[in-house]
Amino acid sequence: MVEQLRQEAALERKPVSECVREMLQFVEKEKEGDCLVIGFAAKKDNPRAAAAPCFDLGLLAETGRGCQREAVNLMSKLADALAVQRCMVEQLRVEAGLNRLSVSQTVAELIKYCEDRSADDMLINGFTKQTENPFKEKGGCVAL
Repeated sequence: MVEQLRQEAALERKPVSECVREMLQFVEKEKEGDCLVIGFAAKKDNPRAAAAPCFDLGLLAETGRGCQREAVNLMSKLADALAVQRCMVEQLRVEAGLNRLSVSQTVAELIKYCEDRSADDMLINGFTKQTENPFKEKGGCVAL
């Protein structure tokens, strides 16, 4: 566990904005070969064309009202997924902005805190009187 914490503390951290910038650069560079971005050369190249033609939003006007409902449903799901992703990005921004302490410094502070308060800890030193013990067995009434 300690070794894992040391490895995590030694990891190089990047700001979220830099990661997003790198992702955008990658997408821009790779979009030329992505059939989901530029489309298929022919309809026969699309493996989903026969299975679900209604999801092709470019052909929406040609396909009829049933597919419009499916397209609206799909757009609603996409909007929900986008909202979840926005919340996640916001949470990552908050976490990226947190002040981080080294694990060794944090552990040293925790040990010092425990040692400073060990004299007052009843679970370490025991109870001077049994009446102070909140964990003692309570007496009860006995019916004969």
